[in-house]
Amino acid sequence: MTIGSDRCMIVHMKQYPISKYTMTTEDVAKVLGLCTQWVRIKARTGRLPALKVGREWKFCEEEIGDVLRNMTVKVIEENNKTTNKKEDDGETSQGTEDTSDIFC
Repeated sequence: MTIGSDRCMIVHMKQYPISKYTMTTEDVAKVLGLCTQWVRIKARTGRLPALKVGREWKFCEEEIGDVLRNMTVKVIEENNKTTNKKEDDGETSQGTEDTSDIFC
């Protein structure tokens, strides 16, 4: 069955039962510190594990926790790479690196 891009039903469901999908888009946006539009786009494209119920996206707290841990690790790794590169070039790090691509 083919589902149109605007009518996704299920995007990534790991081992968690449907009853675990209790977080709303707004809840996830608050936890991740991002806007609701970003959360919806990432859910629709499969970058955030989610379940679509009618018009609403539902998220599993455990899976969002995993996403948050992975985002934190990526930011730390990216900062370490930038710091090491600047040290090799003889510069000092100011902590103002652009990490916007990490979240995409």
